[in-house]
Amino acid sequence: MGWFDILKLGGEDFGTPQINQDKYYGDRLSERKKFFHNLKDVATTRPHFEYSAKSKYKDIIQGNLREIRQKLEGQDLKSNTDDKATPYMAFSAPNSKYLVSFRKIEPDKNYTGSENPSEILDLRGSPRPAQPKDLGNTKSVILFDSVYYGYDAGRLRQVFGDSPLNWLIPIWGEGDKGRLSAMMRKKDQVNPIQELTKIPKLKASRDKLEAEQKKLLKILDKMPTFSVMPPWLSEQKKRTEDRILVIDSEIAKINDDLVEIGDITQRSKGKTSPPKRRRRRR
Repeated sequence: MGWFDILKLGGEDFGTPQINQDKYYGDRLSERKKFFHNLKDVATTRPHFEYSAKSKYKDIIQGNLREIRQKLEGQDLKSNTDDKATPYMAFSAPNSKYLVSFRKIEPDKNYTGSENPSEILDLRGSPRPAQPKDLGNTKSVILFDSVYYGYDAGRLRQVFGDSPLNWLIPIWGEGDKGRLSAMMRKKDQVNPIQELTKIPKLKASRDKLEAEQKKLLKILDKMPTFSVMPPWLSEQKKRTEDRILVIDSEIAKINDDLVEIGDITQRSKGKTSPPKRRRRRR
Protein backbone atom coordinates (compact mmCIF):
# COMPACT_ATOMS: atom_id res chain seq x y z
CA MET A 1 0.00 0.00 0.00
CA GLY A 2 1.41 3.39 -1.01
CA TRP A 3 1.68 6.68 0.84
CA PHE A 4 -1.53 8.01 -0.70
CA ASP A 5 -3.48 5.16 0.88
CA ILE A 6 -1.97 5.57 4.32
CA LEU A 7 -1.27 9.20 5.18
CA LYS A 8 -3.37 12.30 5.40
CA LEU A 9 -1.80 15.32 3.76
CA GLY A 10 0.17 17.04 6.50
CA GLY A 11 3.53 17.84 7.99
CA GLU A 12 3.70 14.81 10.27
CA ASP A 13 5.03 12.69 7.40
CA PHE A 14 8.27 14.69 7.63
CA GLY A 15 8.96 12.70 10.79
CA THR A 16 9.41 15.91 12.79
CA PRO A 17 7.67 16.94 16.02
CA GLN A 18 4.89 19.50 16.24
CA ILE A 19 6.13 23.04 16.89
CA ASN A 20 4.02 25.50 18.87
CA GLN A 21 2.82 28.23 16.51
CA ASP A 22 2.26 30.86 19.23
CA LYS A 23 5.92 30.60 20.25
CA TYR A 24 7.64 30.06 16.90
CA TYR A 25 5.32 31.17 14.06
CA GLY A 26 2.37 33.30 15.18
CA ASP A 27 0.19 32.64 12.12
CA ARG A 28 -2.51 35.30 11.90
CA LEU A 29 -4.89 32.93 10.06
CA SER A 30 -4.66 29.93 12.36
CA GLU A 31 -6.66 30.43 15.51
CA ARG A 32 -7.80 26.79 15.52
CA LYS A 33 -4.51 25.06 14.67
CA LYS A 34 -1.70 25.67 17.12
CA PHE A 35 1.17 23.78 15.53
CA PHE A 36 3.29 23.31 12.42
CA HIS A 37 6.23 21.15 11.26
CA ASN A 38 9.71 22.00 10.02
CA LEU A 39 12.09 19.68 8.16
CA LYS A 40 15.44 21.48 8.31
CA ASP A 41 16.62 22.98 5.00
CA VAL A 42 13.74 21.24 3.17
CA ALA A 43 10.24 22.43 4.07
CA THR A 44 8.00 24.06 6.66
CA THR A 45 4.24 23.71 6.99
CA ARG A 46 2.32 26.85 7.85
CA PRO A 47 -0.11 26.39 10.79
CA HIS A 48 -2.88 27.64 8.48
CA PHE A 49 -1.98 24.81 6.08
CA GLU A 50 -2.20 22.26 8.88
CA TYR A 51 -5.66 23.55 9.75
CA SER A 52 -6.85 23.43 6.12
CA ALA A 53 -5.54 19.93 5.48
CA LYS A 54 -6.79 18.42 8.76
CA SER A 55 -9.94 20.35 9.65
CA LYS A 56 -11.33 22.29 6.71
CA TYR A 57 -11.22 19.30 4.35
CA LYS A 58 -11.14 16.54 6.95
CA ASP A 59 -11.19 12.95 5.65
CA ILE A 60 -11.06 14.13 2.02
CA ILE A 61 -7.49 15.04 1.18
CA GLN A 62 -4.81 12.38 1.03
CA GLY A 63 -1.20 12.74 0.05
CA ASN A 64 2.37 12.94 1.21
CA LEU A 65 4.20 16.26 1.54
CA ARG A 66 7.57 14.53 1.44
CA GLU A 67 6.80 13.13 -2.02
CA ILE A 68 5.38 16.46 -3.21
CA ARG A 69 8.54 18.22 -2.03
CA GLN A 70 10.67 15.71 -3.94
CA LYS A 71 8.62 16.39 -7.07
CA LEU A 72 9.47 20.09 -6.71
CA GLU A 73 13.23 19.40 -6.85
CA GLY A 74 14.71 21.07 -9.90
CA GLN A 75 11.63 23.22 -10.58
CA ASP A 76 12.33 26.86 -11.41
CA LEU A 77 10.69 28.40 -8.34
CA LYS A 78 11.39 32.05 -7.66
CA SER A 79 11.85 32.90 -4.01
CA ASN A 80 9.11 34.99 -2.44
CA THR A 81 10.37 38.31 -1.12
CA ASP A 82 7.20 39.45 0.62
CA ASP A 83 3.96 38.16 2.13
CA LYS A 84 1.80 39.43 -0.76
CA ALA A 85 3.64 37.65 -3.59
CA THR A 86 1.52 35.04 -5.40
CA PRO A 87 2.32 31.47 -4.30
CA TYR A 88 2.68 28.46 -6.58
CA MET A 89 0.30 25.52 -6.39
CA ALA A 90 0.11 21.84 -7.29
CA PHE A 91 -2.40 19.01 -6.94
CA SER A 92 -2.10 17.25 -3.59
CA ALA A 93 -2.17 13.81 -5.24
CA PRO A 94 -2.16 12.50 -8.84
CA ASN A 95 -5.96 12.23 -9.07
CA SER A 96 -7.02 14.73 -6.41
CA LYS A 97 -9.53 17.58 -6.65
CA TYR A 98 -7.52 19.57 -4.14
CA LEU A 99 -4.49 21.80 -4.62
CA VAL A 100 -1.81 22.84 -2.19
CA SER A 101 -0.15 26.23 -2.42
CA PHE A 102 3.49 26.72 -1.52
CA ARG A 103 6.24 29.33 -1.58
CA LYS A 104 10.01 29.25 -1.73
CA ILE A 105 11.29 31.27 1.22
CA GLU A 106 14.86 32.49 1.77
CA PRO A 107 16.32 31.96 5.28
CA ASP A 108 16.14 35.66 6.20
CA LYS A 109 12.66 36.43 4.81
CA ASN A 110 9.50 36.42 6.91
CA TYR A 111 7.28 33.36 6.87
CA THR A 112 3.91 34.03 5.25
CA GLY A 113 1.37 35.38 7.73
CA SER A 114 3.75 35.29 10.71
CA GLU A 115 2.99 37.91 13.34
CA ASN A 116 5.34 38.22 16.28
CA PRO A 117 5.57 34.79 17.94
CA SER A 118 6.67 35.10 21.55
CA GLU A 119 10.03 33.29 21.24
CA ILE A 120 11.29 35.14 18.13
CA LEU A 121 12.79 38.49 19.14
CA ASP A 122 14.47 41.35 17.32
CA LEU A 123 17.68 43.07 18.46
CA ARG A 124 15.71 45.19 20.90
CA GLY A 125 14.14 42.16 22.50
CA SER A 126 10.70 42.70 20.95
CA PRO A 127 8.77 39.92 19.13
CA ARG A 128 9.12 39.94 15.33
CA PRO A 129 7.80 37.75 12.46
CA ALA A 130 9.40 34.32 12.20
CA GLN A 131 11.91 33.45 9.48
CA PRO A 132 13.27 30.08 8.30
CA LYS A 133 16.65 30.77 9.93
CA ASP A 134 14.90 30.95 13.33
CA LEU A 135 14.10 27.24 12.98
CA GLY A 136 17.62 26.22 12.04
CA ASN A 137 17.18 26.43 8.26
CA THR A 138 20.37 27.59 6.57
CA LYS A 139 19.02 27.76 3.00
CA SER A 140 15.74 28.45 1.25
CA VAL A 141 12.84 26.13 2.10
CA ILE A 142 9.42 25.32 0.68
CA LEU A 143 6.61 26.70 2.80
CA PHE A 144 3.38 24.73 2.37
CA ASP A 145 0.87 27.54 2.64
CA SER A 146 -2.77 26.51 2.16
CA VAL A 147 -5.26 24.12 0.48
CA TYR A 148 -7.72 24.95 -2.31
CA TYR A 149 -10.61 23.16 -4.00
CA GLY A 150 -9.94 22.75 -7.73
CA TYR A 151 -13.58 23.44 -8.66
CA ASP A 152 -13.64 26.68 -6.67
CA ALA A 153 -12.81 28.86 -9.66
CA GLY A 154 -13.79 32.09 -7.91
CA ARG A 155 -11.51 31.49 -4.95
CA LEU A 156 -8.61 30.46 -7.17
CA ARG A 157 -8.90 33.67 -9.19
CA GLN A 158 -9.16 35.68 -6.01
CA VAL A 159 -5.84 34.29 -4.77
CA PHE A 160 -3.91 33.58 -7.99
CA GLY A 161 -5.33 36.22 -10.35
CA ASP A 162 -7.32 35.81 -13.56
CA SER A 163 -4.95 33.06 -14.80
CA PRO A 164 -4.43 30.56 -11.95
CA LEU A 165 -2.98 28.04 -14.41
CA ASN A 166 0.10 30.28 -14.69
CA TRP A 167 0.87 29.41 -11.07
CA LEU A 168 0.29 25.66 -11.28
CA ILE A 169 3.39 23.46 -11.17
CA PRO A 170 2.46 20.18 -12.95
CA ILE A 171 4.31 17.85 -10.59
CA TRP A 172 2.28 14.77 -11.60
CA GLY A 173 2.62 15.45 -15.35
CA GLU A 174 1.49 17.99 -17.93
CA GLY A 175 -2.07 16.67 -17.63
CA ASP A 176 -2.37 18.57 -14.33
CA LYS A 177 -2.94 21.86 -16.16
CA GLY A 178 -5.58 20.35 -18.43
CA ARG A 179 -7.33 18.85 -15.42
CA LEU A 180 -7.47 22.13 -13.52
CA SER A 181 -8.55 24.03 -16.62
CA ALA A 182 -11.43 21.59 -17.16
CA MET A 183 -12.52 21.83 -13.50
CA MET A 184 -12.59 25.64 -13.56
CA ARG A 185 -14.35 25.70 -16.93
CA LYS A 186 -17.08 23.39 -15.67
CA LYS A 187 -17.60 25.62 -12.64
CA ASP A 188 -17.80 28.73 -14.83
CA GLN A 189 -20.28 27.25 -17.29
CA VAL A 190 -22.59 25.33 -14.98
CA ASN A 191 -26.19 26.30 -14.30
CA PRO A 192 -26.51 25.27 -10.62
CA ILE A 193 -30.32 25.13 -10.57
CA GLN A 194 -30.40 22.98 -13.70
CA GLU A 195 -27.81 20.60 -12.27
CA LEU A 196 -29.53 20.32 -8.88
CA THR A 197 -32.80 19.31 -10.53
CA LYS A 198 -31.04 16.18 -11.82
CA ILE A 199 -30.38 14.86 -8.32
CA PRO A 200 -33.86 13.42 -7.51
CA LYS A 201 -34.02 11.61 -10.87
CA LEU A 202 -30.56 10.15 -10.43
CA LYS A 203 -31.35 8.97 -6.91
CA ALA A 204 -34.64 7.42 -8.08
CA SER A 205 -32.78 5.54 -10.82
CA ARG A 206 -30.22 4.33 -8.29
CA ASP A 207 -32.93 3.11 -5.91
CA LYS A 208 -34.57 1.18 -8.74
CA LEU A 209 -31.28 -0.43 -9.75
CA GLU A 210 -30.43 -1.34 -6.16
CA ALA A 211 -33.85 -2.98 -5.72
CA GLU A 212 -33.35 -5.00 -8.90
CA GLN A 213 -29.88 -6.04 -7.82
CA LYS A 214 -31.12 -7.12 -4.39
CA LYS A 215 -33.76 -9.28 -6.06
CA LEU A 216 -31.21 -10.86 -8.41
CA LEU A 217 -28.84 -11.63 -5.54
CA LYS A 218 -31.64 -13.49 -3.75
CA ILE A 219 -32.34 -15.49 -6.91
CA LEU A 220 -28.66 -16.30 -7.21
CA ASP A 221 -28.50 -17.46 -3.59
CA LYS A 222 -31.48 -19.77 -4.06
CA MET A 223 -30.14 -21.45 -7.20
CA PRO A 224 -29.32 -25.13 -6.56
CA THR A 225 -25.70 -26.24 -6.84
CA PHE A 226 -24.55 -29.32 -8.70
CA SER A 227 -21.16 -30.84 -9.32
CA VAL A 228 -22.06 -30.57 -12.99
CA MET A 229 -24.50 -27.74 -13.70
CA PRO A 230 -27.29 -28.41 -16.21
CA PRO A 231 -26.74 -26.21 -19.30
CA TRP A 232 -29.99 -24.27 -18.81
CA LEU A 233 -29.17 -23.52 -15.14
CA SER A 234 -25.58 -22.57 -15.94
CA GLU A 235 -26.81 -20.14 -18.60
CA GLN A 236 -29.40 -18.64 -16.24
CA LYS A 237 -26.78 -18.18 -13.52
CA LYS A 238 -24.40 -16.45 -15.95
CA ARG A 239 -27.14 -14.09 -17.17
CA THR A 240 -27.98 -13.21 -13.57
CA GLU A 241 -24.34 -12.61 -12.63
CA ASP A 242 -23.75 -10.52 -15.76
CA ARG A 243 -26.77 -8.34 -15.00
CA ILE A 244 -25.56 -7.81 -11.42
CA LEU A 245 -22.20 -6.60 -12.75
CA VAL A 246 -23.92 -4.25 -15.22
CA ILE A 247 -26.00 -2.82 -12.38
CA ASP A 248 -22.82 -2.31 -10.35
CA SER A 249 -21.41 -0.21 -13.19
CA GLU A 250 -24.61 1.78 -13.62
CA ILE A 251 -24.82 2.55 -9.89
CA ALA A 252 -21.15 3.61 -9.85
CA LYS A 253 -21.82 5.95 -12.80
CA ILE A 254 -24.79 7.52 -10.99
CA ASN A 255 -22.71 7.99 -7.83
CA ASP A 256 -19.97 9.66 -9.89
CA ASP A 257 -22.56 11.96 -11.49
CA LEU A 258 -23.93 12.93 -8.06
CA VAL A 259 -20.43 13.70 -6.79
CA GLU A 260 -19.71 15.85 -9.83
CA ILE A 261 -22.96 17.78 -9.39
CA GLY A 262 -21.92 18.47 -5.81
CA ASP A 263 -18.50 19.60 -7.03
CA ILE A 264 -19.68 22.05 -9.67
CA THR A 265 -22.63 23.49 -7.73
CA GLN A 266 -20.74 24.14 -4.50
CA ARG A 267 -20.76 27.82 -3.61
CA SER A 268 -17.51 29.59 -4.40
CA LYS A 269 -15.49 31.08 -1.57
CA GLY A 270 -14.17 33.81 -3.85
CA LYS A 271 -15.27 35.90 -6.81
CA THR A 272 -17.98 33.98 -8.63
CA SER A 273 -17.96 35.82 -11.94
CA PRO A 274 -15.90 34.37 -14.82
CA PRO A 275 -13.10 36.41 -16.42
CA LYS A 276 -14.33 39.52 -18.23
CA ARG A 277 -14.53 39.36 -22.00
CA ARG A 278 -13.48 42.20 -24.21
CA ARG A 279 -16.34 44.03 -25.88
CA ARG A 280 -16.43 44.07 -29.65
CA ARG A 281 -16.05 47.37 -31.38
CA ARG A 282 -18.96 48.37 -33.54
